[in-house]
Amino acid sequence: MDIGYVYALGMFGGHAWTEVLIGDEWVPADAAIVAEGPADAARIAMSSTSMREGAGSLGGRSGMQLFGQIDIKILDFAGADGKKIAVPDKAAPFTVAGDDYENPWLGVSLRKPPDFKFTKLDAVWPDAALLTLEGPDGAKAELQEHYLLPWKKGQPAAQEIIEKLGISGKIESSSIQGRAGFAAAGGEKAALVVLDDPEAWVLVAEGKSAQKLLKQIASGMRLQPGK
Repeated sequence: MDIGYVYALGMFGGHAWTEVLIGDEWVPADAAIVAEGPADAARIAMSSTSMREGAGSLGGRSGMQLFGQIDIKILDFAGADGKKIAVPDKAAPFTVAGDDYENPWLGVSLRKPPDFKFTKLDAVWPDAALLTLEGPDGAKAELQEHYLLPWKKGQPAAQEIIEKLGISGKIESSSIQGRAGFAAAGGEKAALVVLDDPEAWVLVAEGKSAQKLLKQIASGMRLQPGK
């Protein structure tokens, strides 16, 4: 077992994962942050143990003393296509210029309606919101990022998210920039789920004209090609 940090949901957090010996190679496997294949490289091991001596072997290791005592800075990373991307010094996680929000690291941008304002941009786990918008007459919209488990696919995955949002209306499918999208509305709430494996981008609109607001904001959302 490896003990250290993992990068997930926009932050590094304490974590533990296993390694399995296959032939002559140790392959990382993570039952908590699952993937279709081996665990990815977004992990920093501080200590390792075979657990042969039981759970007590986790204590007293020098690596454990580093938890909560370090700062982590990402210098560069490689995407799923293997292309390396350098992270500039003091890079901002996102930018807001007028009505435009852009997050180059997640590959998503959004233009808000002129009469709305950004009210939440720095949420952290377990809050799934990337940004929240508030407008006239109590209207509200939010862009959320959800991670999909490998066995969650297609409309059933979108339907599960929509139901958790408390929307029970009929689900309609569409194509959003080449990605599968599913929308539903009920009462004064509407949502659009865009599947971008292993993520789902979720737009939620609330208010008397929730469906109209959802369509307006969705038309101003852009996802990077190949993301």
